[in-house]
Amino acid sequence: MLMFKKNLLPTFFVLLAIISSCRTNNESSESATLPSLNVDVYIISSNKFDNEAIKNAEFANGNAMLTTENVKLDLKAQILTLYQNFLSAQNRLILAQENEVTMQSVYRVTAEQFKEGQISGYDFRLMQNALLQTSIQVTELNYLLQVIRLNLDRLSGEVMNKYI
Repeated sequence: MLMFKKNLLPTFFVLLAIISSCRTNNESSESATLPSLNVDVYIISSNKFDNEAIKNAEFANGNAMLTTENVKLDLKAQILTLYQNFLSAQNRLILAQENEVTMQSVYRVTAEQFKEGQISGYDFRLMQNALLQTSIQVTELNYLLQVIRLNLDRLSGEVMNKYI
């Protein structure tokens, strides 16, 4: 925390001079009496800020620093969470794509069996639905990856450079 030192604060000086004249009473009236001057000089110094203002400024500065640190930590946590979600979605996409390739080969075999009459139309329809669900899952994972990329770009400030 930034500490304010009292000697570094702006200080104002007021010079107060009180001049008073006194006549000396000499017993000889023939000699000219000169007034004597009494000069009292006072220097008053005060800094612009009192201790309360200094403490308030230190607290405000500390709060601002804590808020800044909190925002940085929150941003870092969001980025790390998005990055972990991205890696997870990427791995799931690889598995879903492998599953889709497998389902396509199974579908080809099932289509041949259906043509030969070895399986019913109901079983063939189940196979078509399974292949369709696998394709939908691949599409949803691709969409999720794009959303995560967009959010990472947004948090890093790169949205304007990449998309506009």
